Amino acid sequence: MQPTRGNLAGRPPAQQLGSPRALTTVSQADVPIRSRPKLNRLWTTVDGAIADLGDSSRDRRANAGAWVWGRGYDRFSADDRRRLVEALQPVAEADPDPAARAQAIAALVGLRVEGSVDLALAALVDPDWGMRTIVASEIESTGDPRVVDALLDLLNDADGYVREAAAIGLDRQGDPRALEPLRAMLGRERDNAAKKSAERTIRVLEKLASSPGRRQ
Repeated sequence: MQPTRGNLAGRPPAQQLGSPRALTTVSQADVPIRSRPKLNRLWTTVDGAIADLGDSSRDRRANAGAWVWGRGYDRFSADDRRRLVEALQPVAEADPDPAARAQAIAALVGLRVEGSVDLALAALVDPDWGMRTIVASEIESTGDPRVVDALLDLLNDADGYVREAAAIGLDRQGDPRALEPLRAMLGRERDNAAKKSAERTIRVLEKLASSPGRRQ
């Protein structure tokens, strides 16, 4: 990923979880995100992604969700969005693999599906660190203050990956309320990647806070 909004610092492009529109492998939630392998499959059609969302391979299910998230809402027709939502929802709600489930949740939020924010909020407090990390770093701006509050809580997570992801997620939400908690995080943070993400998000939010019409 490039050192821009959504970057998990120091990761090669195929391994960076939080790029705004980068393909990402998010399978194997037990593997540190900073060292995950490259994608083993790419899609060029919605049909291919839908097929893999129902595949027995957790890698394919997770990577299909990543592809949908990576393309974003505007790249799909209304009919394609409907079909993708039908395929994503069972994965988001009940997939046995935390990474596949998390990536499907992030994709549903990106597709602006009713109820997806509630799924994301539950994922942000899930016991699985990989689940928390993926959803925190990839959740699109929702305008829901509950998301910002949940991400602020994760700045105090015991896991450095999760704290880093929370800082990225707060960048995406664009809420200057996060400035003081992020500054407080810098004073105690020992994880260099998490610290760099927090510093980058602070710069973005400071610009937003000082923009006309955006003061809180």
